[in-house]
Amino acid sequence: MNITDTTTVTSGVVESYKRIAHMRGTPYLVHGLWGQLPQAKSLPGKHGRQAHFRMYDELTGGGIIPEGVTPQADTPQHTDVTSTVYDIGDHIIYSDVVDYSNADPLLVEFSEMLGERVYELLDSFIRDNISGGTSVYHANAVATRLLTADGPSTSDLDAVKTLLKTNKARFIKKMINATTGISTVPIRSCFMGICHTDKEDAFEALTGFIPVEKYAAQQNTHESEIGSYKHIRFVGTQNAKVFEEEGAAGIDVYSTLIFGSDAYGVLPVEGRSLQTIIKALGSSGVEDPYNQRGSIALKKTMTALIIKQNWIIRYEHA
Repeated sequence: MNITDTTTVTSGVVESYKRIAHMRGTPYLVHGLWGQLPQAKSLPGKHGRQAHFRMYDELTGGGIIPEGVTPQADTPQHTDVTSTVYDIGDHIIYSDVVDYSNADPLLVEFSEMLGERVYELLDSFIRDNISGGTSVYHANAVATRLLTADGPSTSDLDAVKTLLKTNKARFIKKMINATTGISTVPIRSCFMGICHTDKEDAFEALTGFIPVEKYAAQQNTHESEIGSYKHIRFVGTQNAKVFEEEGAAGIDVYSTLIFGSDAYGVLPVEGRSLQTIIKALGSSGVEDPYNQRGSIALKKTMTALIIKQNWIIRYEHA
């Protein structure tokens, strides 16, 4: 059987398609921008599918040291958190007819499409993992989601902000660099809020809300950022969590996540952060004797989890 080098795709070519997918998909990955843990940038491979984290609380002891007396040592308190690692991705299978009859660069177009879809899937995965926390505040301070009937208000935001400060949540001072997806860039100190685009107008109408275009400094704002209220900056996304028909009289309840630094973590598995996998026409050997099928896939192996339950609050509102 003759095997020609037309079925081989070089690593440089694969890397270029990976960059294309990343640039096209980055705007869809909003929930992951503030989830980098300070302890690690990735999980080691070949250690099973369960990721284990030990997070230490702040110290509470110490004080004035009496002369000649050694005081009692402080005892660090910790919380163990476990999360499952998953593969997330999508792929396209194409035929040789599509390949030779399409005037556009086929793999470039498919890379862009997969970038959009896979980053949306990644964002949904992160969103679902950090939206199930125990800290929740319902609009107008009602007791349950079923009673939720009111939209966003300044009194609610003030209450959420006060809760975060009472819980000693720290301001966010950096976010993931959208260009690289790895390094971080500094931002103005704040709590962060992720709201649904359907509710952007409701937040923007609040007294005291400052639109992003009126910021004194425009650098290092996210392209989806809409503005700020006091110490809370907001970004909008169509992918924010919505609890359909679960509110009062069957209305939709929207979730706006408001959180501080290190409230949650998003970690890839080492060596499997984002993979572009290309099977060129004819690469399947005897399974494809006429070189009729090729494929391109994009996947990432990762986990996402809440680290500090009382540093991330799910604000539910109409």
